[in-house]
Amino acid sequence: MTSSNLKRKIAYPTALLIGLAGWWFLEPSHELSGADQRGDGSILSVEENTDTARRLNRRQADLRARIDYKESLMVGFVGGEYTLKQVAREFARVNADDETTLHMMRCGYPGETDEEKAAHNVLDFLKARQLPEAELAAILQRGRTQLDSAFPR
Repeated sequence: MTSSNLKRKIAYPTALLIGLAGWWFLEPSHELSGADQRGDGSILSVEENTDTARRLNRRQADLRARIDYKESLMVGFVGGEYTLKQVAREFARVNADDETTLHMMRCGYPGETDEEKAAHNVLDFLKARQLPEAELAAILQRGRTQLDSAFPR
């Protein structure tokens, strides 16, 4: 396995893990005091634990749906059905619904607008796909060309 293949196989799970860890530590509404304790050390009731579990399960389902949608956009981009600008616009729209994801995108990618930052995020998503190296290189080149055209410096 070449170094670039290994990097691609690690990139997506690593990005997902960082995103989930970022959400966990930045999300103000969750309870970090333990699975069954309040911050003051008292034990949560079964109802409180159940409510917390429901909220976390809902959040996990929302994250999964967001990732699945982004994956469907990537299939269209790889196949040439969508341009980088179209996919970036959707990434930015979807990310705008989640303060933590939006914050991480704004801090983690270059660009003057959320859409430009999302375009860089799209190219990172692309790098994580399991594509033959030559195909990936060609699609990345198309993406970079579209990036330069859509967001000239």
